[in-house]
Amino acid sequence: MERVAQRGHYGASWPRLQQDGKDEEAVVKRIQILDADCPAGRTLAQLVEAAVQQLGLDARIELVSDMDVITSYQVMATPALVVDGEVRLVGRLPPVEEIRQLLQ
Repeated sequence: MERVAQRGHYGASWPRLQQDGKDEEAVVKRIQILDADCPAGRTLAQLVEAAVQQLGLDARIELVSDMDVITSYQVMATPALVVDGEVRLVGRLPPVEEIRQLLQ
């Protein structure tokens, strides 16, 4: 997974072809790992990747280390998990089973 200062992504959003031949944008979850450059953030990113693969989700995973972005979510502890703009987890490393529930 690539670390970026503000925004980056792992994975991609690709258009899907409907049966009638029209393109339809895939429903892609935007998952952000808010991380102040600590080992726990990298671990959370690995756990999230595992959960995404287990669920078979189309997802874009971003590792965000920009403190302005992190504080814009009113997060004061990292790592934090943000799914489609909603903070779902702050300051701890849950088991993969819990992350799967948070992603659904």
